[in-house]
Amino acid sequence: MAAAEGDYENSPHLTEKQKWVIRWAELVTKNEAKHDDASWEKMRTFFSPQEMIELTVIICHFNLMNRLNDTLQLDLETPPPGMNTLKVPPEKLARYAQNVLARDM
Repeated sequence: MAAAEGDYENSPHLTEKQKWVIRWAELVTKNEAKHDDASWEKMRTFFSPQEMIELTVIICHFNLMNRLNDTLQLDLETPPPGMNTLKVPPEKLARYAQNVLARDM
């Protein structure tokens, strides 16, 4: 849960590689990756050049979609017929987050 709440660097539930994926996403999102040579080197210990490109493209894609949706004030999804809400009970979300964090990358 610490990882889901933002303290991923101290989470015992994430591998070092998983923590670096999050760190890389932060650097790319803040447009700071291009000047962080140490992070580039660290990422190269976990990922091939092709994997780094793919990961960075995915991060950039979601940044684009978030900015577009936020700027245009778009709803993320329309509920399917018969579904009254998109709200997820907190306990179900917590279980989902724990399952995701338990997976190895």
